[in-house]
Amino acid sequence: MKKLSVILFMVLSNSVLAESYSVTSEITGITLGPDLVRVYVKDTSGGFESCTDRAKKVAYVLNPTELGGDIMTSALLAAKVSGQKVRFQSQGCHYGYSKITHVYFCDTDTCM
Repeated sequence: MKKLSVILFMVLSNSVLAESYSVTSEITGITLGPDLVRVYVKDTSGGFESCTDRAKKVAYVLNPTELGGDIMTSALLAAKVSGQKVRFQSQGCHYGYSKITHVYFCDTDTCM
């Protein structure tokens, strides 16, 4: 039983990803699909999750079918049209891209 607990702990602990934050930037493009919204930003030097590979560090994504995904998609489209700067909190990945969990709108280079 003790070995099973240790193995279970090791498997579960490897699947946990820390949160990361992007830098404040303007949205340069958005692609929309049924289960993938890709958001391209001007400054991609921010914190991408470790699950992304080098080729996929060009965009952040969210799943519009998940809870809150439709609201974040609408807000991102409005930010793109208005030129509003944004910052993302991300955790985990979706199709290999860093997955957006929160969107922050910024009046300056610092979002609170």
